[in-house]
Amino acid sequence: MPTLEKHAGKETGLKPRGEAGLVQSGTSVPRGAAAARVGYLPLPLEQVRSDVMQILTDKGAIELAEKEGRAALEKLQKGEAVSLSWSPAQPVSLQKRQGLHPEGAQAVFGADVTKLPVYAGVPAAQGRFVVYRITKVKDLTAIDPEHRKRLSKQLAEMAGQEQYAAYLASLRQRTDVKVDRKRLEGDAGR
Repeated sequence: MPTLEKHAGKETGLKPRGEAGLVQSGTSVPRGAAAARVGYLPLPLEQVRSDVMQILTDKGAIELAEKEGRAALEKLQKGEAVSLSWSPAQPVSLQKRQGLHPEGAQAVFGADVTKLPVYAGVPAAQGRFVVYRITKVKDLTAIDPEHRKRLSKQLAEMAGQEQYAAYLASLRQRTDVKVDRKRLEGDAGR
């Protein structure tokens, strides 16, 4: 039975990599598809132990930070005192978010501000949990309920778009995929 290495070459777009005969995707697959099985060489536990421990430690720290953040948020919402270091208050609006990420903006602008202060919280990047204290609401212009609904929908769409863009960026960073735009545009006309 022929091996994959014998078929690797320009015709299939597959190239052998390294001594183990692993195969990686090439830049061009002429009018067809290529399939390959990728072999993984197991590493000894002693070699990966520190990496595994770091991953588990990071995961545990992230879960603990979120758990503690949610507990602090619950206490604050009940009116109990919590020792947190607050950044200076700064005004934010839908148009000028002052560095407020989309999830944070959604939490802040979606909070019920009938009784102040109000607290909102969301998990954030790098394993953090951010708690927001809303102490003042200034109605710049009277907004009718229909316009408020549209703004709320727009904010949700913006958050979704930014999450999708971040997801795509993380995928592109983790994979070795290159898009040949000329080829895509050439295939679109057929």
